[in-house]
Amino acid sequence: MNKYLILAFLLFFPWVIFAQSNRVGNIGQRTLQLQDESRHRPIVTEVWYPTPDSLQKSDKVFSPFIRRYTVRNGRLPTGKRPLIMLSHGTGGGRLTLEWLAQGLVQNGFIVAAVDHWGNTYENKIPLEFLKPWERPLDISFALTALLQNSEFSKVIDPQKIGAAGFSFGVIRL
Repeated sequence: MNKYLILAFLLFFPWVIFAQSNRVGNIGQRTLQLQDESRHRPIVTEVWYPTPDSLQKSDKVFSPFIRRYTVRNGRLPTGKRPLIMLSHGTGGGRLTLEWLAQGLVQNGFIVAAVDHWGNTYENKIPLEFLKPWERPLDISFALTALLQNSEFSKVIDPQKIGAAGFSFGVIRL
């Protein structure tokens, strides 16, 4: 038993060192209050990104879904970076995948997650649960807004955009 444990540790340990080597320092976080006027729905979007700024005491807000604290409204990084759009599951919310967003940011990505209006833990409207076609439209709207944003357009590589989701959030991507 012990030799298997040692073997597993030796196989895993180099991977841990390698995985940590490309990590960025601090994680910035912003909340964008977007409004899709054509569909009469708010698209609240959370964006995480590498930031050169330092963590302040006021940035330490507890959430059960975080891996580490973030710098609220920190400066954006320099250079273009890949973007991942996140879609939460039914009854979830933009912050439920924060653990995944932070892991991606630590490896150089910018990550944006939207609240699918009417289908979150804070805003449950049963009729909206039956409109799965709204989800990709929410993602598309937020993506367009980010690419047209004067700040984010400078740091997002439009040739490197992907999407991920959880449960119902991945079915409609």
